[in-house]
Amino acid sequence: MPQELEEALCRGKPGFLIGGFGGAGAGYANERDEVFTRLRNGLPASENRALAASTDVDELVRRIISQVQLLPLIRENVKEGGCFESSLWMEAAFEGRSRRRSLRNGTT
Repeated sequence: MPQELEEALCRGKPGFLIGGFGGAGAGYANERDEVFTRLRNGLPASENRALAASTDVDELVRRIISQVQLLPLIRENVKEGGCFESSLWMEAAFEGRSRRRSLRNGTT
């Protein structure tokens, strides 16, 4: 979960960190307090901290949905590679697809 959140933030996407139920979200919230200022979701750090600590599912859903509705819709082009080395992943996926195609066709 921390890697996915950091990737989204690196690409300029808004994020919400929910950690009140434990797990990776709680650990990340406890270890990285500065993340609450980088979530790009339009909420102040104090409200992001409160959301992260909440266990009230109805309130979490209501608050996040209402905040997402306020955010601008922005589509951006991301250079290949982004924050992760996606070009390596794409290469591996292409090789796997080509290999499966060859096996189906009886060629190697």
